[in-house]
Amino acid sequence: MEFTLTRVVLTICGLLLLAAVIPPVTGVFEDREDCELQGQSDNIADLFDSFYVSEVDTMTLCMNDILPSCDSTIVLDGNILTLKSGEREYKSTIRHGIVNKASFGSDDIVICKKTDEGIVLTLMNPDQ
Repeated sequence: MEFTLTRVVLTICGLLLLAAVIPPVTGVFEDREDCELQGQSDNIADLFDSFYVSEVDTMTLCMNDILPSCDSTIVLDGNILTLKSGEREYKSTIRHGIVNKASFGSDDIVICKKTDEGIVLTLMNPDQ
């Protein structure tokens, strides 16, 4: 009887210990994910800035290569880039603004063109 009782007590203590450890570990992974997604947002903004100062006049972007997941979207409005992933949003600044407000998902192909006012974005028609 004593042997069974000690095993039951040890199992309960182990479960309590796991319950105490899991929330902090989960918080660490969420912080790491936030940091990575903010970095991805900054990298996408840097991509538009690099394009604007380059010698190339047109750039085609396949969004499934740029966005971190298939449920992510990107909203471009003026100098603000917003990466949306699930319920979270990550904002970055584009030095050379986007002329037209646009929102794209992972299935979209976007044509970027440089103008004197900034970058013009056009959704590529799949029939082209």
